[in-house]
Amino acid sequence: MLAPMETFILLTCLLAAPLVQTPDSHAESGAFKQPTPADRYRQVASRDNLVHPPGYVTAAPGTFGEVVERGRGDTPVILLAGLGPSWRVFDSLIEATADDYRFHAVTLAGYGGSSAPPMPPPGTSFGEHTWLDASRAALAELIEERELERPLIVAFYSDAARIALRHALQHPDQVGGILVLSASPRFPLPPDTPHGPAMDGFADQWFKTVTEIMWPSGMWPADIYANDSALSEKTWWDVLQPSLPTAIRYTVETWADDLVPDLARLETPTLVLSPGFDDEFMAGMAGTVVTERFHAGWRAAIEAGAPLEHTIVPNSRLLIWEDQPAAVHAALAQLVAGDD
Repeated sequence: MLAPMETFILLTCLLAAPLVQTPDSHAESGAFKQPTPADRYRQVASRDNLVHPPGYVTAAPGTFGEVVERGRGDTPVILLAGLGPSWRVFDSLIEATADDYRFHAVTLAGYGGSSAPPMPPPGTSFGEHTWLDASRAALAELIEERELERPLIVAFYSDAARIALRHALQHPDQVGGILVLSASPRFPLPPDTPHGPAMDGFADQWFKTVTEIMWPSGMWPADIYANDSALSEKTWWDVLQPSLPTAIRYTVETWADDLVPDLARLETPTLVLSPGFDDEFMAGMAGTVVTERFHAGWRAAIEAGAPLEHTIVPNSRLLIWEDQPAAVHAALAQLVAGDD
C-alpha cells in the first residue's frame, strides 16, 4: 500500500488525463497500441525503465542533442527546449524575432529524436541530478566555445529551467538574463518532504515498471499546449518522442530538485511567464493542477526572497509564445534593456 506522500505524487501524475487509448511512445508517430490484459495497464514487474534498453547507443555525457544558429540580430539568445521536443518547438518565436536576436537553439540530449546520455551507475540518487548537471556543463561549454557575451537564456519547461537557473546561480557573470516559460521551481510535495529521497523511492515503486500504455495517460492532455488544437496535438506527440527511460530520467531528476531555497541568491535578471489559460479552464480540476505546478512555486520563491518577476499570462497555454507572442517578445526586450 502506498504511503501518503506516494499517494499524493501518484494522484498529481494522474490528474492530467484519464486512462484512455494512448500512443505507444516507442511506436512510429501516429501509431497506437491498444491496451490488453497482459499489459496490466499500469505496471509490469519485469520492466526496468531506469536503464536504457539493450543495444541503445548513447550520446557523450555533457553534450546536447543538437544546437543550431538562427536569426540575424546582435543579441545572443540561447533557447533551451525542455519536456521532450526538439529546438523546433521555438520555430515561431525565432521567425518572429529573427531581426533582433542571434539564436542558439538547443535540443537536450535524448530529446527530439537524439540520443540520450548514458545512465548513471545503479544506485545513483536522482537527487544528484546527473543528466541535468551534464546539460548545464554543455551549456557552459556552448557559451565558452561560441564566445557568447552574457547571452539571454530562454528556458521552456521545468527541466530546461533548472539547467538555466542552476548555471546562473553558479556563474552569474556569464548570463545576461533568463526568461522562464511554463515551468515550476519545485514539484509540489507535502511540507518538509525532501525531494531527492522521495523521488528515489517513488522511482523504484512507480517509474521503474510503468508501462508505455500508462505513461502517456499520465502526461498532460493534448489540449494543454496551445490554443490552436492542431498545434497542441502535434506538440503532444513531440513530447512523447523520447524513449520512456529518457523521459523518466529527466522527469524524476527535475522533480528531485527543489530550487526554491536557492533562488534568493539569484543575481541574474529573471522573468517568469506562466500559462493563465481561461476562466473556464482554471475553474476546474485542471486549473487546480496548473496552479500547483506552474504558479505556486514561484510565489513561494518570491516570498522567500527570490529577486525575480512572475507573470501569469491570460489566455495562454504552455506554449505561451504561440498563444500570446507579444508577452514573450516584451519580456525578451525587457531583459535586453536591463542588461544594457
